[in-house]
Formats: sequence, C-alpha cells, structure tokens
Amino acid sequence: MSYKRPILKILFCVFLLLLSVCLTLTASADEKEPSKSAFEITQNCVITLNEKIIPEALTDNQEQTYIKYKEPVRITVRSPEPIGGIYLKFDRTPPEWMLIHEEDRTACGQYGFLHEYQPIEEDDITEVSLIFEETVSICDFFVLSKGEKLPDFVQVWRPAKGKCDIMLLSTHSDDDQLFFAGTVPDAVSRGAEMQVCYFTNHWNTHTRPHELLNGLWTCGLDRYPVVSPFRDSMRVDSEAAGLAVFGAQGVNYEDMVQMQVELLREFKPQIVLVHDVDGEYGHGAHILNSHSLRDALPLASDATKYPESAEKYGVWDPLKVYIHLYDSKKAKKYKLDAPLNTIDFEIDVPLEFFGGRTAYQVSQDAFRCHISQFKSRYRIWLLGTDDKPVTKASQFPKYNPRYYGLYYMPWGKIKSKPTFTKILFS
Repeated sequence: MSYKRPILKILFCVFLLLLSVCLTLTASADEKEPSKSAFEITQNCVITLNEKIIPEALTDNQEQTYIKYKEPVRITVRSPEPIGGIYLKFDRTPPEWMLIHEEDRTACGQYGFLHEYQPIEEDDITEVSLIFEETVSICDFFVLSKGEKLPDFVQVWRPAKGKCDIMLLSTHSDDDQLFFAGTVPDAVSRGAEMQVCYFTNHWNTHTRPHELLNGLWTCGLDRYPVVSPFRDSMRVDSEAAGLAVFGAQGVNYEDMVQMQVELLREFKPQIVLVHDVDGEYGHGAHILNSHSLRDALPLASDATKYPESAEKYGVWDPLKVYIHLYDSKKAKKYKLDAPLNTIDFEIDVPLEFFGGRTAYQVSQDAFRCHISQFKSRYRIWLLGTDDKPVTKASQFPKYNPRYYGLYYMPWGKIKSKPTFTKILFS
C-alpha cells in the first residue's frame, strides 16, 4: 500500500537521529574520560632548580650524565595539566627528601632507591616541589601525567624487607643474568618472593648500578636488591688473590662471612643459590662468595655467633642451598660433602607470564641492559654472535646456567630430583 513508504522513511530518519545522538554522547564521554595510560609530560612543564631553569643534563634521559649538588636543592614543577607522579634517577644513593604540593608534605627516599617513583594521588595538582637538604647527585628527572598504567621505563620498587622464598647471591651486577640466567624470571613467573643480593658493588662507575636495576626490572622483579659495601675491583684468578684485593680495601674474610650470616638471618630464605665453588671461570670474588656462604651456613642458626644480628633478626637455617655446577668431582676436590642431588634447571620452556618467551630469553633481554659489558666475552657466551646466535640455555658453553648441585639440606638426602621452584611450590 502507498502509505507504508512514508512511514518507513520516517522510522528510518528517527533511527538515524537516535544513532547520531548516541554517537555524540559516546564521543563526549570519551573526551571527558581520563587516559588509562600515563605518559611523560616533562617537556610540557616549566621546571626550575633553585629558581633557575633545570639543567638539560637532568632531563636528557641519559643515565651517564649527572650533576652533584652539595648545597640544598629545591626543584619546582609547573605543569599545564594534572601531575600523576615524579620519577627520578640518582647517580648515587640519595638522602631522604621531601615532596611538597599545596599543604601536603611527603617524606621520600627512605629506602635509598637509585630509581624512585613518587605518585601524586590527589587530582588537579599542577605544581609540586622537591626539597633536598643534603648532598644529592641526580641523573634524570621525569614528570608523568595522570593515568592508571605507567610507561614501561618507570620502575616502581618495593623495599628489600621481610622473608623471601629464594635468595640469589650474585657476585657482580651481571652475574645474575649470566651464570644464574633464567632464575629471576622463572621465580617471578611463579609468584615467588625473590631477594637478589650482590657480593660487590660498582660505585666506582656511573653506569653499572643503573644497568643492575634495569636488568632486574626487565626480568619482572620489583623487590629492590641488596648491594654489598665491598667494592668491585680487578679480576683475580684465585681465592688468595681475591683476599689480597679485598684486603687492600680493609675487608677481610670474616667480614664476608658475617655479611652472609646477616643476609641469611634478615631475609630467611627457603632456598639459596650461590656461585660455583671454582668461581665459574676462576674469578676470585666468585670463589669467595661461594666459600663464605658455605662457612656462614652453620653460623646463621647459632645465636652465639654474631649475636647482634641474631638479636636483631633471629637465627635461620635455610631449607636448601644450591651451588652452581656442583657435582661429586668438585666436592671431592674441595673435601666437601657430595651433592645430595643434582638438577637440570628447565629454563628453555616458554612462560605464559612473559608472553611465550623462555626464562633464558628473558635473561638475555636483561643482559642487554648491561651495555658496559657488551665488549666482553660474556656477551658471546649468553647471546652468541650475529652468525651464530644463542637462543637456548643448552647452547651456553661450559659454565651452563642450567646445572646445580644440592649442597645443603638440614634433614638429609632426598630421592627425587625436582627443581628448586618445584620444591618450593609442590
């Protein structure tokens, strides 16, 4: 019938009108809804340091450039939009400092994080000030917008506090990605609480402390590491030579044992991982790290030994201690107990947590953060060459990170051969 067509046209026009209104309302809502991801807005802000424009060296995103201030410092940020947070990188462990906006004063720097993010929880804050009363050395300064998800480069660390499931005793800042490759990402993927402790520090450089943190962050770890007061120095090829080098710093073997005892007591690990008794390729500091840990084990559970730390933390006896590459031959060589067990750590298995990458591949990415070590032979061991790339731990040369021996367990031998993560979560 002829009257149907006008009605259909009217209904169609009404439909288009309603659709247009809905789209307009949706677009308007989207415009008002804040971005879900925060982003850097440093370049959009006016930033002054002691009432002068902040030096370019502090906003160049270069960790090797820094400025040391011995006098009090006040950094003020004025932003054209609400500030979501401030992210700083320090050249040296910072003092405590204050973050101020409007009437709010927040104490920061209590944990000495070299990379520190401080969120601004309040809405519509467009001006903040940072006050440093003591000497401070700053590398980089970033201002972040509001947003639920931070950019990947922003590291938000938790303090090294409380018990851990696994404690990794790495000697240098890259050993955790070399001889212990896969251990950190594997633990993170399983939800284990892991504490990484370094036997030496690299404060004689301005790059390696940053590389250390960047590598751990790449592995997904957000628990801040513990770094020893013992300064790294030249490579030495024996335990005796290592003792001589550390002795020149005023550090003796008992200092090393005492530090290991305190670490065991403070963090109370279920499982401990430490270097090869031969120091992998014979590095004296690796050997001393392993030796001092072995000597610390019986002392950590004895309250009469180093009583100050026993009173502060209590005593501790870990569930298991694994030594890299430990086997019967090495036990016989050093007149030690034969390994209770040996394991082949499965780090070439794809992990859903890391999007299908293996724990070994994640450690490879983490080692790429150690730019200062790229010319070393260690890079070839872990990554291979352009012609012959290494993609699996099974391709690693003689100091393969897959193999460990069970050196210590309080209640004796076990018959099965589980990995340390399976032991922990079974």
